[in-house]
Amino acid sequence: VLMHLFFSRFTLGHGLLHGCIPADYYMVDKYDKGYEIGDMINFTMDRDVRFIKPGEKVIKIVAGKGGDKIQITETYVKNGDRIFRVD
Repeated sequence: VLMHLFFSRFTLGHGLLHGCIPADYYMVDKYDKGYEIGDMINFTMDRDVRFIKPGEKVIKIVAGKGGDKIQITETYVKNGDRIFRVD
């Protein structure tokens, strides 16, 4: 019963590219839908992009929200005073 309750709420996710996020595997809360800048989110890709196929689960760090001005370089993403490094 406890295993069922745990896995009905949580799943495991993994980073797709080395260095983009700080670990390889993550425990994902399927019920938590809120997020803020700096949070890690999980979503299912709905279209084909360069490294991600439709239907793949993706984990990313939220660097900005609607209306934010973001600067993206090869080594970091910057939103105001917040800097998110890409290692």
